[in-house]
Amino acid sequence: MHLRAYSALSGSYPVSTMKVLFDYVMPFDGYTPHNILALEEMLGIARETGVRLQVSHLIFVGERTFKTYGDALKLIEQAAKDGVDVKFDTYSYHCGTSRINVFISPWFLAKVPGAYNDKKMLARLEKELTTIKRFLGYGYEDIQITYANNDALNKYNGMFLTDIAKQRGVDPFVNFTDFARLSGGTAAVLNHRYSNMEIVEALTRHPLSIFMTDAIPALEGVQNPACSGAFPRFFQLAREKNLAPLEEIVYKMTGAAAERFGVKNRGLLREGYAADITVFDRNAVRDNNTLTKTDMAPWGIDAVFINGRRVLDQGKPDPSIRAGVVLV
Repeated sequence: MHLRAYSALSGSYPVSTMKVLFDYVMPFDGYTPHNILALEEMLGIARETGVRLQVSHLIFVGERTFKTYGDALKLIEQAAKDGVDVKFDTYSYHCGTSRINVFISPWFLAKVPGAYNDKKMLARLEKELTTIKRFLGYGYEDIQITYANNDALNKYNGMFLTDIAKQRGVDPFVNFTDFARLSGGTAAVLNHRYSNMEIVEALTRHPLSIFMTDAIPALEGVQNPACSGAFPRFFQLAREKNLAPLEEIVYKMTGAAAERFGVKNRGLLREGYAADITVFDRNAVRDNNTLTKTDMAPWGIDAVFINGRRVLDQGKPDPSIRAGVVLV
C-alpha cells in the first residue's frame, strides 16, 4: 500500500501544510510529521480490518524527514507484535522515478496551461517550492531529468536541475517551470535524497523488510540505476557492511517476495518450481552505476535463467530469448 505521505511535510494534509507554507512556522512541539501520520493511518486500517499490509517503498523524502525513520520502524514493529500482518518494501538506492508534475500543487495544475502565464500563481508556486527546500531539505539540486520529453530540452537528459539552470543561464525556478510546461508535465525525473546510507542499512537489516527495485526500464532517455543495480547493490552493501547473511539477502529478493504476494511455484530452488535462477560470484557482485552513468551492467553475475532458459551468459544478455510469462 502506497502511503499518503513520505515526507515530514506534505500537501496530503492541507490545513496544517498551508499554515506551515505561508506562516513559515514549523511547529515541532506536538507536531507529528506527515509521513508518520500516513503510516499510523495505514496501520490503523490494518488493525481494524485484519487485512494484510505491505507498506510500499518505505522512503523518507528530504533531509528533515530522515530523522523520522526510527519512529516509523517502531510503529511497524509494535504493530507486528500486536498481531498485525505487516511488512514493508525497501530498495538500495536514495532515489526514485517520477514525473516533474509531482512537485506542483493541485491548485496550480488545475489552471494549467494558463497558470504558466499568471505572475501571481507563479509567485505562489515559487514560494511553496522555496519553503519545501527550507523545511524538508529537498530542492532543485535533488531532481535529475531522465527524459525531458521535449526536443529542445532532451540534450539535458541525465543532468540535475541546478546544473541545467546554470548551463542555460536562467533562474532555477524558471528552469523548473520550463521543463514542466514544455513537457506537458510528463518529463521523467529521478528524485534524490529519499534516504541516506544509515537508513538504507537499517532497512536492509530489518527482519520485516522485503527487497524491491521500484524501477521500470526506460524506453527513452536515461535509465533509473535501480533497474540494473538495486539487487547487486544489496549484495555489495551486505558484504562490505556485514549487514546480513547471504542467505537472508537472497531470500528477501526471491522467496520472501513470492510468498508475500502469493506467487505460486516461484522464488525458491525446489523441484516443480519455475527455474528462475541467477548465478553470481558472492565475492565480486557489485553495482557499477554512478550519478551520471546509470545504465551500467553489474559485476559478478555470470548467468541468468528465466523459466529454465538462459537469457544472460557471462554477463551478456540475449534479447532474442523471450522467456518471461505474465504472472496472474
